[in-house]
Amino acid sequence: MAAEFFFGAAATAQTLSGGYVLLRYLHTAVYLRGLQPWRALLFLSGMLICWLLALAIIDKIWP
Repeated sequence: MAAEFFFGAAATAQTLSGGYVLLRYLHTAVYLRGLQPWRALLFLSGMLICWLLALAIIDKIWP
């Protein structure tokens, strides 16, 4: 990941976490307006970030 290459693992975690929070806020706004397929796309994007965070953690702790 580009953020990890330039700034280290903490920056990667911070960038991904911030992106996740932003996507959840957007998902909530879209949910309240009942807009599809944007709601599903934002939800899946948030899930992708969760998987990327999990993979980044596994990459750091796995020998």
